[in-house]
Amino acid sequence: MLNELLTFDSGSVIFWSITYICVIVRGFKKQKLLLPELSVYLNLGWEISSVFINSGWKNWLWLLLDCLIFVLLIAQKRRGLSEEKKSSQTIIGIVFLTLSTVAFAIVFSSTQNGMVVSSFVIDIVMAIGFLITMIIFPQNGRSIPIAVTKLIGDFCAWQHYRLYLPIIDKIGLTVLIMNSV
Repeated sequence: MLNELLTFDSGSVIFWSITYICVIVRGFKKQKLLLPELSVYLNLGWEISSVFINSGWKNWLWLLLDCLIFVLLIAQKRRGLSEEKKSSQTIIGIVFLTLSTVAFAIVFSSTQNGMVVSSFVIDIVMAIGFLITMIIFPQNGRSIPIAVTKLIGDFCAWQHYRLYLPIIDKIGLTVLIMNSV
């Protein structure tokens, strides 16, 4: 049982890392970020908070990848704007990032399972964001490699954590169903 859980945890790390790398590469190539904006702030805020609690290599790796995604988002939002509007977009991004970091730091320190539950809440926010983007902007398309690696990464995370908390079983299953669309 322990080996199986470690395998699912490793699978989650591997496939989510591949997903982030695909998002970054496609973002640089197409000059368009595929991740929903809110999930970028939430992911990076979560990772900043998590390195103070679990400073393992995967947290540092994901922090680095999330920082690159954040830079892509800010660059995308600033493209074609006046200098004044560029500054305001950067400030807004930093404010959202700061708020999410502080919120996650509070959640992590005040609840025993805050890190796990909040990571699955971010997953559901991201899945909703992807669905909304796909419906509103179908011309943007969907990246099959990103969709597949995200789905496998979510499946592995769900398998790893669903036995710990009943709520994770429900949230994870909802995320998987939404990602399958």
